[in-house]
Amino acid sequence: MYWKELECKKRARELVQRICKVIVTYPDTVKYALSNQLKRSAYSVSANIVEGHARKTSKEFILFLYQARGSLKQLRYFFAFNRSELLITWALQRIGG
Repeated sequence: MYWKELECKKRARELVQRICKVIVTYPDTVKYALSNQLKRSAYSVSANIVEGHARKTSKEFILFLYQARGSLKQLRYFFAFNRSELLITWALQRIGG
């Protein structure tokens, strides 16, 4: 099976596309602070799936899938952090700070 046919790779690509669409909606203060890290984590998911699939053994592939899962956990953290940053930015704008 070719890596492009893997369902997890297809979903990882969709994730990158969605993240890029979400980032452009962020206020500039948040966008520039965290968008690079969000994109790097999202690309890392796909890259680890592809690299793991290119390895010779299933055991190696599984190790790269764990790396991809770690990148997903990073994304979860950054989105939680972004959510709080967005709320703070919104609140400061409302009070004129």
